[in-house]
Order: sequence, then C-alpha cells, then structure tokens
Amino acid sequence: MSVHSISYEAKFAQLQTLLLGAYETFYTWKALQNEEYNDLYKINNGFWSAVIPALQHEWFIGLARLFEDSKHSRSGTVVSVYSLIQEHPNKERAQQAKEFVEKNQRVIQNITRIRDHRHAHNNANFLINPKEFEKRFSIKYAELEGMFEFSGKLLGFLHPEDGHGYMLDHLKEEAERDTKDTMGALRYFNTKRKEHREKWVREGGDPHFPAKDTER
Repeated sequence: MSVHSISYEAKFAQLQTLLLGAYETFYTWKALQNEEYNDLYKINNGFWSAVIPALQHEWFIGLARLFEDSKHSRSGTVVSVYSLIQEHPNKERAQQAKEFVEKNQRVIQNITRIRDHRHAHNNANFLINPKEFEKRFSIKYAELEGMFEFSGKLLGFLHPEDGHGYMLDHLKEEAERDTKDTMGALRYFNTKRKEHREKWVREGGDPHFPAKDTER
C-alpha cells in the first residue's frame, strides 16, 4: 500500500492511540515518583530499577515521535502532529493546531534534542556531563505536564470532523488510581510475607510465602 493512499482519518486514529498511550504512561510514571513507595522500591530494587526508567523512556520517546518535524513528516511517511497539520482537510482547525504547536516550540525542540542524544543515541557529552547537557536543553516539569494536559485540545483540533473534544482527566485519574491500588496490593503482600517470615523464625514450618503446594 502506498503511503499516499492512506486516509487522513486512518492516520489520525493512529496518532490518537499513540498520544493517549504516551499520556497514560506519563501519568503512571509520575504517580510512581511518590516518596511513599521508596521502601517498596528497596525490597524489589532490581525490578523497579528497570521498570521506572523504562516507563520514562517510553513516554519521552513517544512524545518526541508524535512531534516529529522532518522530511518524513513533510512527505507524510510518518504519523506525527506536523504531518497531520499539513494534511488536515479543515484549514481553520489546522491553523489552530499549528498555533498550539508554535506556542510550545521551544519545549518540543528540546524534547527532540534530548530524545536524540539520550534516548535514541548514547551521546558521549550527555553521558559524561549530563548536568551541562540538561542545562542547555532544559525543560521545566510544568512545561512537559502542560503539553500533556493540552493534548486533548490538540486532538480536537486535528480530528477530521468538527465538534469533537477530548477530556483526558479521567485517563490521568485512572493512571493515578491504578498505580495507587497496585502499590497498595504490593505493600499488603510484603507485610504478610514479613509476618510469615517472622512466624517461621519463631515456629518453623514452610519458609516460603505463599506456601508451596506439596500435594500432587
């Protein structure tokens, strides 16, 4: 299938899926920054040392891809905000989307630079002098979150039909609630495991928790 035969509607549907995925991943990652979970991270340090950076990598590189502005977006061979602005059937709403992007241009450019040097390539200067690099391409946390919070409005501008709005607060709340529930269940499990271990030290029995099923 030629890329030029792919409809705007199909490309928008993919952009929407990718953006909402990055949105949910970001707010899950953010919820995990809660210092109340530090004791849980220490118990399963190896697991969390892999998972939390992986979540950050996922939403960061996903965001950079969504705002790719390159020869590929201009030719329509990739799905990005810029390629959809260019192909939008409604010029008025395309202009509204363009203005939104222009207001956030500095942040978008720095996201792209950090993606290129940290997440896509092992830039030597960044690895050795990360503070100097981050100072050159600084992004305030509030600016990043602001982009996600306004992503619903951007999707509304890019939608192929008029009158579509997106309220994404529920996705943020779901990510925060699911993270809290998951960490709460993990804390409960660890508490019960600790109690079982203390009982085993006192009384003996099966040291495993949950107890192994020995009957076959």
